[in-house]
Amino acid sequence: MFLGNLAASGRRYDEAESYFRRLLNVNRKYFEAYVELAKLVEPRDRHYARDLLRQCLTINPGFKPALIALADTYRSTDPEIACKYDEMARMIK
Repeated sequence: MFLGNLAASGRRYDEAESYFRRLLNVNRKYFEAYVELAKLVEPRDRHYARDLLRQCLTINPGFKPALIALADTYRSTDPEIACKYDEMARMIK
Protein backbone atom coordinates (compact mmCIF):
# COMPACT_ATOMS: atom_id res chain seq x y z
CA MET A 1 0.00 0.00 0.00
CA PHE A 2 2.82 2.35 0.92
CA LEU A 3 4.65 1.71 -2.37
CA GLY A 4 1.45 2.29 -4.34
CA ASN A 5 0.78 5.56 -2.55
CA LEU A 6 4.38 6.63 -3.05
CA ALA A 7 4.26 5.84 -6.77
CA ALA A 8 0.92 7.66 -7.15
CA SER A 9 2.23 10.74 -5.38
CA GLY A 10 5.20 10.69 -7.77
CA ARG A 11 2.75 10.50 -10.70
CA ARG A 12 3.96 7.03 -11.65
CA TYR A 13 0.39 5.86 -12.11
CA ASP A 14 1.05 2.59 -13.95
CA GLU A 15 3.46 1.54 -11.22
CA ALA A 16 0.98 2.54 -8.50
CA GLU A 17 -1.78 0.60 -10.22
CA SER A 18 0.46 -2.46 -10.32
CA TYR A 19 1.16 -2.25 -6.58
CA PHE A 20 -2.52 -1.89 -5.69
CA ARG A 21 -3.48 -4.82 -7.94
CA ARG A 22 -0.81 -7.03 -6.40
CA LEU A 23 -1.95 -6.05 -2.92
CA LEU A 24 -5.56 -6.98 -3.72
CA ASN A 25 -4.44 -10.30 -5.20
CA VAL A 26 -2.73 -11.10 -1.90
CA ASN A 27 -5.34 -9.60 0.42
CA ARG A 28 -8.87 -8.98 -0.89
CA LYS A 29 -9.73 -7.28 2.40
CA TYR A 30 -7.27 -4.41 2.09
CA PHE A 31 -10.15 -2.00 1.48
CA GLU A 32 -8.08 1.16 1.03
CA ALA A 33 -6.43 -0.41 -2.02
CA TYR A 34 -9.80 -0.65 -3.80
CA VAL A 35 -10.37 3.06 -3.32
CA GLU A 36 -6.90 4.07 -4.46
CA LEU A 37 -6.97 1.75 -7.47
CA ALA A 38 -10.41 3.06 -8.45
CA LYS A 39 -9.09 6.63 -8.32
CA LEU A 40 -6.33 5.67 -10.74
CA VAL A 41 -8.49 3.83 -13.26
CA GLU A 42 -11.56 6.10 -13.12
CA PRO A 43 -10.36 8.69 -15.66
CA ARG A 44 -9.99 6.06 -18.39
CA ASP A 45 -12.53 3.43 -17.29
CA ARG A 46 -15.25 4.76 -15.02
CA HIS A 47 -17.28 1.55 -15.24
CA TYR A 48 -14.36 -0.58 -14.01
CA ALA A 49 -13.66 1.89 -11.18
CA ARG A 50 -17.28 1.53 -10.05
CA ASP A 51 -16.98 -2.26 -10.23
CA LEU A 52 -13.89 -2.16 -8.01
CA LEU A 53 -15.68 -0.05 -5.44
CA ARG A 54 -18.72 -2.32 -5.51
CA GLN A 55 -16.46 -5.33 -4.95
CA CYS A 56 -15.08 -3.58 -1.90
CA LEU A 57 -18.58 -2.80 -0.64
CA THR A 58 -19.67 -6.39 -1.20
CA ILE A 59 -16.97 -7.49 1.23
CA ASN A 60 -17.39 -4.55 3.62
CA PRO A 61 -20.70 -2.68 3.10
CA GLY A 62 -19.80 -0.18 5.80
CA PHE A 63 -16.54 1.06 4.30
CA LYS A 64 -17.29 4.76 4.09
CA PRO A 65 -14.36 5.81 1.84
CA ALA A 66 -15.60 3.37 -0.84
CA LEU A 67 -19.11 4.83 -0.68
CA ILE A 68 -17.73 8.35 -1.01
CA ALA A 69 -15.49 7.33 -3.91
CA LEU A 70 -18.43 5.60 -5.62
CA ALA A 71 -20.49 8.78 -5.22
CA ASP A 72 -17.64 10.74 -6.77
CA THR A 73 -17.72 8.56 -9.90
CA TYR A 74 -21.36 9.55 -10.41
CA ARG A 75 -21.14 13.21 -9.45
CA SER A 76 -20.79 14.59 -12.99
CA THR A 77 -22.85 11.96 -14.85
CA ASP A 78 -25.74 11.21 -12.48
CA PRO A 79 -26.02 13.55 -9.48
CA GLU A 80 -29.07 11.69 -8.12
CA ILE A 81 -27.13 8.45 -7.75
CA ALA A 82 -24.22 10.40 -6.25
CA CYS A 83 -26.62 11.85 -3.65
CA LYS A 84 -27.87 8.34 -2.83
CA TYR A 85 -24.33 7.16 -2.08
CA ASP A 86 -23.54 10.36 -0.19
CA GLU A 87 -26.57 9.74 2.01
CA MET A 88 -25.49 6.16 2.65
CA ALA A 89 -22.02 7.40 3.62
CA ARG A 90 -23.51 9.98 6.01
CA MET A 91 -25.40 7.23 7.81
CA ILE A 92 -22.15 5.44 8.67
CA LYS A 93 -20.36 6.63 11.78
